[in-house]
Amino acid sequence: MVIRAQIWSYCDEDIKQFVEKLVERLKTILGNQLIGIYLHGSLAMGCYYRPKSDIDLIVVVNGKLAVDLAKTVGVSIANETVNRPTTGNVELSVITSEVARQVPVPIPFEVHYSSGWQEKILKDEIDYSKEKTDVDLPSHLTYVTQRGICLYGKLISDIFGKVKWQYFIESVMDDFKWILHDEHILETPFYSVLNICRVFQLFREDNQKVHK
Repeated sequence: MVIRAQIWSYCDEDIKQFVEKLVERLKTILGNQLIGIYLHGSLAMGCYYRPKSDIDLIVVVNGKLAVDLAKTVGVSIANETVNRPTTGNVELSVITSEVARQVPVPIPFEVHYSSGWQEKILKDEIDYSKEKTDVDLPSHLTYVTQRGICLYGKLISDIFGKVKWQYFIESVMDDFKWILHDEHILETPFYSVLNICRVFQLFREDNQKVHK
């Protein structure tokens, strides 16, 4: 099989079916509380590689989720991703419409799922009653507004506010520091090299802005 870069509109059928099934599951669970589901990252930007890349999603709801509902969402996503057709996992955050519009920093979320959270979710080790924040969300929300794809619900322009450049850069640099810490760059070389290149590109853009 030829390994090629993929984008949502022309991705492999099993990937599309998996994402669409996850979207339908979230629509069923969240009902009227769901405002929209948005794809960002590599699959939205045309640089998704089946053996490595994650599927990045932001889910927006109309208010804070009750503890039981938040737990149901987390467990449902964890169970659904067990049957994913690729090595890469899903990285997903659920945020409220107020958070999406105002973009406070640090950015709180209602539910988060990624590979590192799957076991904790399924072992019921997550306390959904406590507010949690994610330093990666400023960069994720930036990419949603710039090159995201609405899979369900309201238009991106109607939901998301603008992330300040300073907070975007801080979010990117936090990830950069993680890459350089311990042996993370050896554990995730593909991800690490791509993100190091992204940091150099962003600082080049930042310097160009300063000298204009």
